Amino acid sequence: MSSRSDPDDAVLSASHARIEQATGLTQEDRIVTSRDKGRDALPGRDLPAGMEQKLFAVALPHKMLAFETRFEPNVTLPSHAHAKAAVFRVVRQGSVFYGDVELKAGDWMYVPPGASYELRSGAEPCWVWHMYIGPFPIIIPMP
Repeated sequence: MSSRSDPDDAVLSASHARIEQATGLTQEDRIVTSRDKGRDALPGRDLPAGMEQKLFAVALPHKMLAFETRFEPNVTLPSHAHAKAAVFRVVRQGSVFYGDVELKAGDWMYVPPGASYELRSGAEPCWVWHMYIGPFPIIIPMP
């Protein structure tokens, strides 16, 4: 992983293209699971050292993307905002801090488009599931 972070909305539209390339789909038309052939998670973008991100290989409708991020202890995701996407996060393991608020396993956080936020992992490794919800631009090839 990179020691720098550039969390901007460009990753969102590029991720849809990566999912389409991996699955051949712009939107799912049947029930699929992470165990289906070709559904292995795709590497995420470069994040600060101590963080790893994976993009779920599922073509979700309505301009949505699903990720998981794993944090080593005491790692900070620098302050940033997503101008064209809301983010919904659920802590699955460990904890993250949003300011003085500690979010533990089972806690969630909603970030509206344009709102700046910073996260810091707690003393233990942390696993966070999150979904970006558009209207970020998606490039879908015409048939």
